[in-house]
Amino acid sequence: RYPYAVYYCHEIGGTEVYTVPLIGADGTKLKAVTICHKDTSGWSPDYMGFQLLKIKPGTPVCHFLPIEALVWFQTKDLGNHLMAHLHGMFTHGLSDM
Repeated sequence: RYPYAVYYCHEIGGTEVYTVPLIGADGTKLKAVTICHKDTSGWSPDYMGFQLLKIKPGTPVCHFLPIEALVWFQTKDLGNHLMAHLHGMFTHGLSDM
């Protein structure tokens, strides 16, 4: 009934949201939502991502979000069109936007 009951809703300070154009091996074009955590200095040094990437706390970390993920963020540019814009990124290729 509510997204927070299904998804792990959380807020991490020092985080920015980007859209990144991608092209698949078959030529498919789309825009993916990317999250960048600019300050990871407060994260546990045992975090598996640090070990896999061979980096230490404090290093910025960016990752893509799965298609079913929800992201809320404040913006002046998109206003009330935010959710429609995010939905459009996943349902249309770059040439359609």
